[in-house]
Amino acid sequence: MKKAVVIGAGVSGLAAADRLLAEGWEVTVIEARARVGGRLHALEYAPGVPIDLGPEFLHGGAEEVKRLLDSSEVISPSESAKIFWKGNLSEAGNSLNFLDDAMKKLRCLKGEDAPVAELFSRLKLDDFQEAELRSYIEGFNAIDMNHASQCAFQREIAGGADDMEVARLKRGYGSLLPVLSKRWEKNFSLCLEAWVNKIEWEAGSARVHFRAGEEARHVEAPFVLITLPPTILADKNKINLDPELPEHRLAAQALPLGAVHKVVFVLDEPLWDTGDKDLAFLHSPGLIFGTRWIWMVHDKPIFVCWSGGSRAMQLNGLPREEVIRLALADAATSLKITPAELSPKIKQSYYHDWMLDPFSLGAYSYVRLGGLGSRAALAKPVAGTLFFAGEATADDGSAGTVHGALRSGHRAAEEMMEAEARR
Repeated sequence: MKKAVVIGAGVSGLAAADRLLAEGWEVTVIEARARVGGRLHALEYAPGVPIDLGPEFLHGGAEEVKRLLDSSEVISPSESAKIFWKGNLSEAGNSLNFLDDAMKKLRCLKGEDAPVAELFSRLKLDDFQEAELRSYIEGFNAIDMNHASQCAFQREIAGGADDMEVARLKRGYGSLLPVLSKRWEKNFSLCLEAWVNKIEWEAGSARVHFRAGEEARHVEAPFVLITLPPTILADKNKINLDPELPEHRLAAQALPLGAVHKVVFVLDEPLWDTGDKDLAFLHSPGLIFGTRWIWMVHDKPIFVCWSGGSRAMQLNGLPREEVIRLALADAATSLKITPAELSPKIKQSYYHDWMLDPFSLGAYSYVRLGGLGSRAALAKPVAGTLFFAGEATADDGSAGTVHGALRSGHRAAEEMMEAEARR
């Protein structure tokens, strides 16, 4: 029987395993966490009220996600947006038009590769426009603009990475997991809380070593799919490759995971009048938590506070309670009320520190200055034996998205099946 080992039970690993199982392969998935899903971290406040601590929106077409689910699961919400700037709260219509125009201009600028931050010197912006554009680029893309590649950024937004149209899943991204696990009854094994520390390989065979609790174990297979985040794969102290793969290590080092801090509050009532809209944004360029939004889910307001990029880095290493306090304080400032007035409206709070998460060490990937071509290099199979997937390997503008991770898993599964057919 055709056999494969998949390292990582995130979206890309699960997608690849599902595709291989459908073709009659025997698949073993090894996952360091105590759960599947990886950076897709889905909880429930109550039945039908999802809490997504990882990705939440479907950006652009996201056809790979939509094909897996019934169309009734995908909601295209009616939206509204407000802006808080220098003590004033106003409707965001003109600001959103400016952002759309500015991103179109950024796509077209030409020049040698440089930090993304240098793009701003080529646009004529007032203080508010610069703050809003920085907040949007850093928050949406989770990049450090002083170290991110300008050319890679332009290429990815040209591929749709900055698509402002959003949709969401009625039951949250957790609804994907049962779909991706529907073939697990046959020819499948899953090892949770198992940390892979070494891969020995030669053309046509590999041995994957891992620890499950105190027990050292290994599994052998002719095909191995590696879906580790680049922050993990880049570190020789975390995983030993024998023989070494210097090109893949270098590619992984050029693909850091950006900083994101996301705090989710369940409220007893909306914090501002959302009218007939079921999704309302409040942008506050200049604050650490520069974006927040309210979903109305079964009459329960879900209030999300989001910080990304360099501002989010200010929160790195802070205790959970302090991050939540700062999210609440920024929200109160934007709404021109006090934290003491806001706090009683909160019924439940949720937060996961992706920067300290030992299995990811960040949120989602961007290309470091000097790293052009790194996504394609990381995705390149080795000797028809080792294969790679994950959002960081998506070289088509879908990096950093769930559909990009799905697409990469399907691509890697096809590569494995083609390699098997050539043997």
